[in-house]
Amino acid sequence: MKAERVDDLSRAVAQQLRSHESSPALRRLVVLEAHRLGGPISVDLFATASNALVPRFFSRTAEPDSEAIDALAQPDWAASRCPGCHLLHRETCYVFPPRAMLARTIAKARSDGLRGVWVVPFAITDPMWPTLMAASLTRVPGQRERCVIVPADARYVRVCQGEPAYAERLAIFAADFSNARARSLAELSPACSAFSAHRPRPALQLALDGADRRRIAGALLRLGLEGRRTSADEEARKRARR
Repeated sequence: MKAERVDDLSRAVAQQLRSHESSPALRRLVVLEAHRLGGPISVDLFATASNALVPRFFSRTAEPDSEAIDALAQPDWAASRCPGCHLLHRETCYVFPPRAMLARTIAKARSDGLRGVWVVPFAITDPMWPTLMAASLTRVPGQRERCVIVPADARYVRVCQGEPAYAERLAIFAADFSNARARSLAELSPACSAFSAHRPRPALQLALDGADRRRIAGALLRLGLEGRRTSADEEARKRARR
């Protein structure tokens, strides 16, 4: 199929989804900024199973571990109902949207009163930049812009083979758009332990999957051995009766 170029379209789509993934170095900066908001990231709004920052994520297409499809179609980014205690809990989102969706993402963030950590291109001339900086809680000593400036370096953004070099600086900042919804958000309860326990298992936990397979295989082996022993005992009793 490769030689005849039959699967070029599917390979191109897969490469596009995996291109420009955030690296561990960029993720560490995101986690540090999340502490400004008083808690860890709870949901990744624009992700796939291969690059989700946290266990809960919204994907562009249907995936087994995805909590929802199309982040912009979700009713509320600021809060969600816990499947364990059935109360509304505040969300802390990770927002790394495609460049073409940035304006729509900011509009929904303002509407929902989103609290989260953003990763966007460092572009102070962008019409959306003043809105983002006005909501930013990030402060860097000796720097005018309210963000952590990430240099254009492959250490921070992983580029897939065959993709052009990533030559754009990024900005990371903790932002709070909840002022307009302060009254309704104040009624949210703190997250309980069931808030995470009832969510899907983290993506790509191969070690856990391997442990499960070994545990299940061991249980089946024990059942098989016990069944063989029972059959052997019955045969021995029948021969004794004869």
